Amino acid sequence: MLEIIFKLKIKKIIIKMSVKVVIKCSDMPEKIQLEAISQGIQAFYRNIPENPEDPSDSYLKIAEEVKKEFDHKYKKAWHCIVGENFGSFVTHESKTFIFFSIANISILLFKTARPES
Repeated sequence: MLEIIFKLKIKKIIIKMSVKVVIKCSDMPEKIQLEAISQGIQAFYRNIPENPEDPSDSYLKIAEEVKKEFDHKYKKAWHCIVGENFGSFVTHESKTFIFFSIANISILLFKTARPES
């Protein structure tokens, strides 16, 4: 378990926060793991659910933000799944998989291999 202290800038106000992160499984290099976690935390705090009874819209926005950032920075095709309780079985490129939790949500991020022509 990691405890990460980070600064989040919201409307010109810098907030220092602490959050517990658990990396459940990963084959990513540490630098990219930290980037994935950082992106996840930022998206998490930008998309706090308006309705805690149904956070699915917030989870979708978190997944979209993280996926788009990794598509942009590391080329396509990244996939991101966010939720509280889900199973998965995926095929991914080597060194591009991470499954971690922030507070009560889990984030699965991975890149699929491009099909050979």
